[in-house]
Amino acid sequence: MVSEEISLLEWHIEPDMYDLAEVYPQLKRMGFRDFQQLRDFSQTLQEAMVTTDYNLQEVATICSQCLGPNIDSCELPALAELNESSLAGFLANLDVPKLKKFAMAFMEDGHGLCNVSRSYERIDQGMASFHLALRQYRRRHPWLQDNLTGHDRFNRISDDQRTVFYGVRSNPLEPGDSPILMVAHMGGEPLTIELENWLGLDMDDWRVAIATPDLNLDTDLENPCHFTLKDSQGVLFEQKK
Repeated sequence: MVSEEISLLEWHIEPDMYDLAEVYPQLKRMGFRDFQQLRDFSQTLQEAMVTTDYNLQEVATICSQCLGPNIDSCELPALAELNESSLAGFLANLDVPKLKKFAMAFMEDGHGLCNVSRSYERIDQGMASFHLALRQYRRRHPWLQDNLTGHDRFNRISDDQRTVFYGVRSNPLEPGDSPILMVAHMGGEPLTIELENWLGLDMDDWRVAIATPDLNLDTDLENPCHFTLKDSQGVLFEQKK
């Protein structure tokens, strides 16, 4: 699981943040004092896990070939370079228990970093209210956690300029419940949204349930057929009853 969560280091952690004493303390005690060292080792670990089909013993064997006298047979050159750094102690006799220790430290340190108490003074109240409303909405509609059915739609518009997801879902156990329609801009240039054309729906029959705070949409869109979304913006609609 840790090898699949390495992207956290790419998307959410900056070197200046990592340099703070209270950030990732367990990993730093293990020798990961430099952020780039952690990224290099994590990426190497991810590569080894995929190569061995997530077999920890085989991962440890591959890693050991990069850390001892048989370095000429190393398949992970980035790991061999780390052997000369502050990680030498951790990398010496690298085995399955050490890999598990690294994984536990990575998860526990990440859990501590994500604690909201660290960010009280910097929290955007509008965004916090949006996330709370979204969480409460999911709790009121637990069926959204289930897999899509054959009656649902989930589509993507993706090119070199942008990526947008949109779709419609219905409660399979309660057909009388209002269907839910969503559209979210995941990155790139703005895009004009045309849900009526994309999904064959009459948007006059739908109302906004939740929208990202920077959209400033009324309960009923002035023009529900065409509106523009930018990076990280999204809207959740409910069918009017």
